This record gives sequence, structure tokens and C-alpha cells, in this order.
Amino acid sequence: MRVLITGGTGLIGEVTTAALLHRGEQVRVLARHASTKEAQWPAGVEAVDGSMTDDEAALERAVQGCEVVVHLASLARLVSGEPGFEEVNIEGTRKLLAACERAGVRRVVYISSLGAERGQSPYHQSKFAAEGLVRGFSRQWTILRPANVYGPGDEVISLLLRMVRTLPVVPTVDGGKQPFQPIWVEDVAQAIARSIDQADVVGRALDLAGPDLTSMDDVIDRLGNLTGRHPARVSVPGFLAVLGARAGTLLGLDLPLDPGQLTMLEEGNVLPPGAPDAVREVFHLTPTSLDEGLAKLAQTLPEQLDGVGGLQRRHVSARIEGSALSPEALFARFCQRFSALTPWHVEVGVEPGAAELRDGGTLTLHLPLRGNVQVRTM
Repeated sequence: MRVLITGGTGLIGEVTTAALLHRGEQVRVLARHASTKEAQWPAGVEAVDGSMTDDEAALERAVQGCEVVVHLASLARLVSGEPGFEEVNIEGTRKLLAACERAGVRRVVYISSLGAERGQSPYHQSKFAAEGLVRGFSRQWTILRPANVYGPGDEVISLLLRMVRTLPVVPTVDGGKQPFQPIWVEDVAQAIARSIDQADVVGRALDLAGPDLTSMDDVIDRLGNLTGRHPARVSVPGFLAVLGARAGTLLGLDLPLDPGQLTMLEEGNVLPPGAPDAVREVFHLTPTSLDEGLAKLAQTLPEQLDGVGGLQRRHVSARIEGSALSPEALFARFCQRFSALTPWHVEVGVEPGAAELRDGGTLTLHLPLRGNVQVRTM
């Protein structure tokens, strides 16, 4: 079966492509710069350059010969000078569906967002409007609404991981207590792969969420336990965060959260009461626990690979006059008492079994609020 994935070069798209290939499907990827990644993909993947702002004729060429279209491409946040939610998420979906109608596509699987039917952010409202268009498709359709999808390079939890690893202080909004149910990207990809031919998903909108109810504050705790880093936290009042995000938008600044994303954060992102757990009950998948997913994420995005890193050489010298010791004895004393020369707040340790600084040895410097830095002497 040939399947078109729009937005196939993003996080979900790449993992879904792998899941479909594993099933033996032929995959065509439509994305702005799909051809630049074609050489990285295995046999069975065809790349088509394009976007949701293309005309209908271009989109019809992309869907030609495909039995199923998985519509992933969307705009999650506004970018200054670029098309907005109306042009990409709504009008782009309308043009794609028209192309699918003419090309005889058998099934459309639309990837929406958990909470789209009740959310007040411009993003959620645009996704729900697009859902209405999908429901009007004349053949088979399925709507999947994943919660916050996390995996290597996602814009929320991967960012939190980097912050926990590198910052002395991590900001949260209103204490970081807003509830959400993040779902591991491979679970979403498996659900999408099954949705292309599963009979009981036709004509349904299904919510996909992870098994654990959590919050930003809780995720920071879990990441701290994984990394051994426990940065301080500062809570930013919600109204100040909104004002700052609006000011940043007006100034064209690229901030971690824009006003619409802050709205989604405040609304929370959890399964509504009584909603079926589609991951388990419909797709019969065993969802990845949050702890397992975070551990995979930390392993996939290591802070520093063992034995690998940018080697930086520094030559340090000092002119000492009037010493009672010979140069050799003075240098030996320096090696033996190196830690006494560092600032009082820097703890210095050496490799196990090494009592002093020596050629090829590794010093571990513990920096307050920043974790450990290793220095190898040559």
C-alpha cells in the first residue's frame, strides 16, 4: 500500500515513516525540504517537496497513486512573516482534501490535537475547524488527537531536559502544576500505522494520551532524578508570562512559549472524563510509561557521549620568583595540592585510585547549580 505523509520530516512523521516501512508499506513524504533527507531514508520512501500553502494541482500530484493520506503537516505556532493558522491548518487541509477527492484516495487519517474540540487557543481552534473539513470527506476518514508528543527534539520535554542539564534555574508558569498526559512518539506512530487499515476507526475521532498524568513540575523532578541535576525553580505568575509572551511576539522575539501556547498550558492537556483510552482500547498497544519514555529520551539525547567531545587545549603558565623549591618540586607540589588552588565553592575530585593530578588523569570539578565538569590533563 502506498501512503502519503504530509509533514513527514518532523518528529512524528519520521517515526511514523519507520513504523509504516516496518509493516511493508510504501511511503511518500510531502514536506518543504523532503528531498534533502531522501538519501537518509531506506528503500521504499519517496520524497516530494511541497507544503500546505501550495496550490491544489501541486497537492494533487503529491497524492496521486496513494491509497491513504496521513495528514500531519500543521502550524503549531506563528512565525513572523510566514503563513498563519488559517492558511496552513485550515485552508491547507481544505486543498489537500480536495486533491484527495479527485485522486481517489481511499482513506484520510488526520492528526489533530488533544483538546482541539474545547481549546480556546488559535492553534486548537484551527485544528478543530480542520476536523470539520475532514468529516466532510466522501470516503473513509479517521481523526487522531494526540496529547503532547515527546521524543528526541520535541519542543517541550526535550527543551526541559536541556534546561535541567544546563541551567542553574528553570522557570515554570504558576508553579508548573498544570496537568497533562504526554505520549511517547513511538506510541503515536504505531497508532497511526494501525489506523491506515483498521476497520473500527473509520468515522471516529480518537484521543491518544500517555498512561501517566503529570505536570511540568513533576517532569522536572523526574528529569532531575535521571540526570542527577536539580536546578532551582522560579515560578512566573501566569499573567506576567502572558504579558512577556505578547511583548516578545510584538518585538519578533523567538520565545519558548507564545501567547497561544500559554493558553494551552493553562488549559491543561488531559483526556476528558469518560473518553476511551484509544491507545489501549482501540489500537491494543501497551503505552510507554513516562519514566520509561524519559529514560529513552535522556539516552537518545546524551549530554556528552563517553570519550567523545570537543577537545580544547589550554596552556597555563605562571612566573614564580624566590621560591625555596626547585621548578620540578614546585610543579610536583602544584599537582599534589591542585584542589587547594581552586575557588572555595568548587569541589575537585580525581579519578578513583588517583591521588593527585597527573598526565592523562581526569579531574571532576563540581560547580554549584551547574553539575560536574571533567578536565583531562595531557
